[in-house]
Amino acid sequence: MRALRRLQALPSGMGRLRAFSHPDDRAILRLAVPAFATLIAEPLYVLADTAIVGRLGTRPLAGLAVAAAVLTTVFWLVNSVTVASAGLVARRYGRSDERGAAEVAVSLAWLCVALGAILLVVFVAVPGPVVRAFGASAGAAPDAALYLRISAVGLPFLLCTAPALNYLRGLQDTRTPLLITLAANIVNIVLEVVLVYGFDAGLAGSAWGTVIAQVLAFGAYAWVTVPRVRSTRAARRPRSRDVREIGRLGGYMLVRTLALTAALTGSTAIAARMSDVEVAAHQVVLQLWLLSALALDAIAIAGIALIGKRIGENDRERAESAARRMIRYGVWMGIIIGVVMVATRQWLPGIFSDDRAVQHAAQGALLVSACMQPLSGYAFTLDGILLGAGDTRAMAGLMLLSLVLVFVPAAAIILATGAGLTWLWVAIAVWVASRAVGLAWRYHGARWLVMEVPTDAGPTGAAVPTD
Repeated sequence: MRALRRLQALPSGMGRLRAFSHPDDRAILRLAVPAFATLIAEPLYVLADTAIVGRLGTRPLAGLAVAAAVLTTVFWLVNSVTVASAGLVARRYGRSDERGAAEVAVSLAWLCVALGAILLVVFVAVPGPVVRAFGASAGAAPDAALYLRISAVGLPFLLCTAPALNYLRGLQDTRTPLLITLAANIVNIVLEVVLVYGFDAGLAGSAWGTVIAQVLAFGAYAWVTVPRVRSTRAARRPRSRDVREIGRLGGYMLVRTLALTAALTGSTAIAARMSDVEVAAHQVVLQLWLLSALALDAIAIAGIALIGKRIGENDRERAESAARRMIRYGVWMGIIIGVVMVATRQWLPGIFSDDRAVQHAAQGALLVSACMQPLSGYAFTLDGILLGAGDTRAMAGLMLLSLVLVFVPAAAIILATGAGLTWLWVAIAVWVASRAVGLAWRYHGARWLVMEVPTDAGPTGAAVPTD
């Protein structure tokens, strides 16, 4: 308690934070901490799943890796589109339009059902070409196709958790998704152990365990969200206005995600042209960077929910206050992660590789990654703030500009000069810095902070925004 009182006594500002002394601090942490635990649960599950299947042999593990890459890519792209709905839900919830908020989730659920049904047919009917397109070898392709065909059964249920997840986030609830995610992952691991080892079902048992867990997770989300949606008397069919709005916001988010993917994939392709040692070291550093992004994404999720709600409430002052404090949290989180990376860079790569050459190559790149963590924290937090405000068009445009004007020329210089892995990560740091500058320009110009001015009443008497 004495330590907490001393911490609270510190002066505020970018240099120091008053821990939990401001109502916004509590609101941010209430949203961000469960969101972080939810985000970190997925990679931990993948590690457990890999360990279970890995004992079956190299080919089943290779098949799992390819099929998981397909499924992860699909879910990542869908989630990048649907995450914009959380801000839309939050803005409607902020102006007390709970029916309108629920109808966003309903419309999005119909879209996910349709997409899930299409993917189910494709993956069940022709899994072979799909896994080969993702690089499956002749030996691993049959196992990859088997896993993908079975997993496709659960894909519609998996995709339909996204509308419920983002609906709850928009309603300022990140605790329920955490509980459901943890429970589903525990059930998944238990089922896989029983089916793979108890019933000797092999790779198919692993896939069916995942499907069952996905169905149960969908059931849990439905049990929580359907009564709340029904209580608002929301339309049961998709509304054209909501579909257009989701399409507009989600379309820009898809462009942003594809640009981000192009930069990360391009960096791996450049490292692969250097040497096997450097691409292996790059993979280690990239995965650590992506892991650190989970902590920063948690603050961004808090930004989506809290900023969206306050814009819906037409509370400009509190929206600006929350944004400022989130930026401080994001930068401080980046500083902490960076310090940890610097302190552990000598032995951290050794966890992932026994090759001393790989470890040495990773250390320099890891130092650059550590130095850019505060910038990453700043940029990631601004992403969440702008997404909460529905400013996805600007986000997409800035990501494309940083890709075309900064990353591509930097990548060309790296290739032309034959510079090593450390310089590749310097180029990545410059790219992140350019993103931070663009987002800062958007944020400090207050172009993102557009209050919703009601013009008429919706079906529930709630205000309908001009946008």
